[in-house]
Amino acid sequence: MVTFRTARAYAFSKTHRQRRFSILIILGIAIGMAALIIIIGIMNSLQNSQISKLRDVETFDIRITGSSLDTSDLGAIPGVDLAFSYLDVQALAMNTATGKSTYIRIRGIEDDLLQSSRFSSSVYAPGHLDGSLLPGSKLASSLGLTSSSNLKVTFLKKGTTVRLVPYTALKKLGMAFISDSSDFSGSTCLTGLSELEEESGFGQAEIGIYVEKDKDLDRVMDAISALDPNAVVSSWKTENSALYSALLLEKYMVIGFLGFIILIVSYYLKRSTVRMIDSKKKESAALRALGMTRLNTVMIFLVQALQISLIGIGSGIVLGLLVSKCLTPILRFIDSMARLFTGRGTILASYPFSVTISAGEIGAFSAAILICTLAFSFAGAAKAFKIDIMEILKDDSRN
Repeated sequence: MVTFRTARAYAFSKTHRQRRFSILIILGIAIGMAALIIIIGIMNSLQNSQISKLRDVETFDIRITGSSLDTSDLGAIPGVDLAFSYLDVQALAMNTATGKSTYIRIRGIEDDLLQSSRFSSSVYAPGHLDGSLLPGSKLASSLGLTSSSNLKVTFLKKGTTVRLVPYTALKKLGMAFISDSSDFSGSTCLTGLSELEEESGFGQAEIGIYVEKDKDLDRVMDAISALDPNAVVSSWKTENSALYSALLLEKYMVIGFLGFIILIVSYYLKRSTVRMIDSKKKESAALRALGMTRLNTVMIFLVQALQISLIGIGSGIVLGLLVSKCLTPILRFIDSMARLFTGRGTILASYPFSVTISAGEIGAFSAAILICTLAFSFAGAAKAFKIDIMEILKDDSRN
């Protein structure tokens, strides 16, 4: 208790010359911690948004090719939320009315997939798959398609005498579907799986799987490989390894940059501790003379640094959480100020920012900052071990 009170007095007493320096260090740690929480939270949200679009409509959680297993066998595996068949066919599409053309992907799926919460959260397709093509809203806009338009599609189908032959058909269009994924909406037409299999001649469709939880991904893949060793099983991570690696690298670089700034701030705790020891030599010598050990003397300065670190970290967490919660109103306020003084808005206010905060990341950041500050503080406090009581008292008696 004496150590705690003495350390608090050394750090925050109004008569202490280092008080202002201690407050500046607290502010530096708090601002750095808040910046970490806000920026990493935004990056987590953006990363989850990008990845969810890929996992929901592009590569799914797991994709299987060349398997003899059916969807009912796969659906019985623990951890599997939904297993479904689908078929992708690359085609050249042309609007017969306008002459506009582009390359598209015709994806054959079953009606059950349209009812899946994962798929329907990213793709809204009105009606049923009755053999007509449902274009993406972006694709329909680029080709000038309406529900009454005719779309001429050309693709390679399985032949009888040769492996592949060109095939052209005039397809009836249904209502356009809406998707969160701009790429998917701008390049894809949905149709019934059985109709596409029959028309293209490709009888073996691929299988997509949604898992219940992210942690089940590797276990489900191992179970599939055990049931069918010949199946080619890939996850969304391997299918999108370049994008996933780039997102992680970007995140870690930001963490490293902000961490380096906090490291510099923490270094000043060492300088503050050394300066405090120099200014408190007489008090330390007096405490030693009254029976305090060298270790207890050092502990005073370590506890003082610990108090500064904990106050800075705690303040930073509170500030980061408050700003994260009020981020959208803050950006709207900045936009209103920009419009008031410049007559033009800011692009920041047009994006629907959200923050995904991980308690584990906050804990890891806090522990890293605390260890760093204590290490620097101990390096500075080690000078207290060298305090010679007799020398200091002798000098004081001479003065």
